[in-house]
Amino acid sequence: MHGCRRCIPFLILALALGACGGKGGGNEEDGTDMPDVTDTTDTSTDSTPDTEPDTSPDGEPDTAPDTEPDVEPDSPTDAPTDEGTDCVPSGVGSPPSEALDACLMAMGCVAMPDVGMGGFMEFCVARSYFETYPLYLPLSDLIGYLMYETYLSEMDSNATCLAAAADCDEALACLNDGSTSPTCSTPAVDWPIAGLSCSGDVATICVNTEAGTTNGRTFQHDCAAEGLSCVEVMGFGAACLETGCTTPADPVCAGRDIEYCIAPGAFLVVSCDEMAHGAGGTCGDTDPTTTTVEIGCIPRGRACDPTTDTPYCDVDTLFECDVTHGRWVGLDCTDLDPDWFCDDTVDPPECSPDLTTWTCTLTVEPSCDCDDVVLCNPMTGADLRLECPGYDAFTACGDTDPSTPAMDPGCI
Repeated sequence: MHGCRRCIPFLILALALGACGGKGGGNEEDGTDMPDVTDTTDTSTDSTPDTEPDTSPDGEPDTAPDTEPDVEPDSPTDAPTDEGTDCVPSGVGSPPSEALDACLMAMGCVAMPDVGMGGFMEFCVARSYFETYPLYLPLSDLIGYLMYETYLSEMDSNATCLAAAADCDEALACLNDGSTSPTCSTPAVDWPIAGLSCSGDVATICVNTEAGTTNGRTFQHDCAAEGLSCVEVMGFGAACLETGCTTPADPVCAGRDIEYCIAPGAFLVVSCDEMAHGAGGTCGDTDPTTTTVEIGCIPRGRACDPTTDTPYCDVDTLFECDVTHGRWVGLDCTDLDPDWFCDDTVDPPECSPDLTTWTCTLTVEPSCDCDDVVLCNPMTGADLRLECPGYDAFTACGDTDPSTPAMDPGCI
C-alpha cells in the first residue's frame, strides 16, 4: 500500500506494536469516515513507517525459571506482584471499540501476511491510515488487495459476533456464516490472494492459523451477495469475479478502469478511481522507466517536477510530487481522523494530529501493564488498553521479538 513518506506523522513512526490485542467494548475509535478529495492524487515512494522497537525496559520478560508447581508462569510485566498472586492492571486506558476489537480478533486468529506497517496490530489500531492512502499499484498487487478487502468486508459485517467471541474457534465461525470452521491442511501460500475452490458461488479459502505449519481453517465468502460469481482461475485460486468474457487476454485500460479476462468466465474489472479512495486515479503503466508496460493504477494529478516542486498544504490536503510519474498527488489529512490537519509549520509539511484534542496520559510507544498492552492511540489521542488473555492464542504481554536486544512489547 502506498503512503506519503512525509505524510507519516511522527506519532505513527513510533508504533512498534506486537501480535495481539484485547477484548472489550469501550469508546476507543478505530477508523474514520473518509471524505472524497476531488481531482487530486496521492501516494509517494515510501509507504512503510519507521517502526523502531521500544527500547524501554518495561515489559522485559522474567528470565528466572518458575520453580513453583501448578502455578501460572511469571507474568512478563514491569509491575510484578507477590509470588503466586495475579497481577492486577492499573486501569489506565479504555478497552477497544467493537470495530477495533473485531479487527484484532479476526486477524489475530490467523497467520496474517504482512500488512505494510509491521503487523496486524498496527493495522487494526491505525486502520484508517492504511485505508486512506490511494493504491497506485500494478495489477498483480491489486488482485491481492481485492481478495484482502473481501476478508475485511466479511470481518466488518460480523463485527458484533467477532467482538463477543471468546476464542478463535468462535471468531472463525463468525467468518464462516456461524458454522464451525473446518480444518484444512493446504493453506494458501499467498493468502488472501489464492483460494482453494468454489462451491457454487461460495469461495472457500484455506487460511493458515499457525505460522510455519500447514495447520489451517477454511474461510468462506458468498460472492453472490456482492452480485459476483465464484470462479476458479489457474494461478489465482477461487475468487469473486464478474462474468462476461470468453477469450483470455492481457489486461487493458478502459478509461480509468483495468479490464482483464483472466480465463473464460473470469472477468476482472478494477476501478483505479476507487482504488485511489477519492484522490484520483487512472489506468496506466505503473513503471514508465522500463520498456515493458505493467498495467496498473497510477495518479492523474497535474504535472510536476519532483526535483524542484516541494510539498504544500491546500487547507487540509497535503500535496506531494510523485517521483515516478511526475504528477501531484494529494491526501486529505482529515480522512485519517477528523481531528487531523495539514501542518505547513513544519518542513516539509505533513499530516499531523491536533494535539489539543488529545487526552492521553500514556506514551505512543506501547508497553506492558501486567498482561495488557497499553499505549496512546496515535490516531485518536486517547489511552488504549488491549488485554492479551482475551485472545485464544496469547496469554501475556512481553517481548514479541526476543531475537533482538531491544524490547518490542506485544502479546505473546
